[in-house]
Amino acid sequence: MPKPKITTCLRGHDTTKTGSRYADGACKACVAERDAKKYGTPKEVSRLLHIAERKKLSALTRYGPGETLGCCWEGCTVIDPDMLSIDHIDDSGAKHILPGTKKRLSGSRMYSWLKTQGYPEGFQTLCMNHQAKKHNLKNRLERRLGVKPGPQLEAALLAAGENFSEPARTAPGRPTLEELQAEEPHR
Repeated sequence: MPKPKITTCLRGHDTTKTGSRYADGACKACVAERDAKKYGTPKEVSRLLHIAERKKLSALTRYGPGETLGCCWEGCTVIDPDMLSIDHIDDSGAKHILPGTKKRLSGSRMYSWLKTQGYPEGFQTLCMNHQAKKHNLKNRLERRLGVKPGPQLEAALLAAGENFSEPARTAPGRPTLEELQAEEPHR
């Protein structure tokens, strides 16, 4: 005799139409309810994501070359916000931690912190490739010069003619924040 087909989830939702239950006994409706409690409704999530995107765009533009959206590395033409990030010019990112934790300040919290601090000096916008290149160059020079990270490395880098603290300041043809916001469709 075959087992009777289960038509409800553990919470009592009818699964006859969807026929799907997850390993924990929840159905799609249970998961949707759980997500709504945890993250908010899809409309609220969309609004929060939109706010986070604006914060990121503002910070990237503020620290971009000539306060335009783009990578500060000389000659780089990347202007895609998904490929850009904030870089600590002096590599002091480890000192920015969330209060009461050991977690580093990053992402949306970092962009909010930058704004509340009045966009302090010491940051620049770099594309992901140039973030990696900067890291690799510093490591290579550190090995070549035999100097550990810190003030001695900075002095050795300057003596070797390498300066990572001066981002490019010109940005011909790059859009400003106002131009980007004018293009953006209203949600």
